[in-house]
Amino acid sequence: MDFLLEYEMDKILFLHDETDFFNEKYKVLHVAPEQSLRERFLKLKNLDYTTADMESPIADVKCDVQQMPFPNNCFDFVFCNQQISLQKMEKVVTGFFYI
Repeated sequence: MDFLLEYEMDKILFLHDETDFFNEKYKVLHVAPEQSLRERFLKLKNLDYTTADMESPIADVKCDVQQMPFPNNCFDFVFCNQQISLQKMEKVVTGFFYI
């Protein structure tokens, strides 16, 4: 599947135009991955790409966003496009950039 929704295309365009995401080596975590973005990111040889979700069958790691099984500061990019309540977000992220 190579179909992108408008909001997914906006993210791809931002990454392409404003970052070196498609050229440099990065370790990436994608929480609650969208199938179309997952397929696209898996094709990129420069990424060490991991997906995580509590329920998604396409996630590499099954986990709660509040109890991630990863060490601190181990990812260069974290994508979480799904809505998370503010209370949960405060426990998960101390600083983030919204696209």
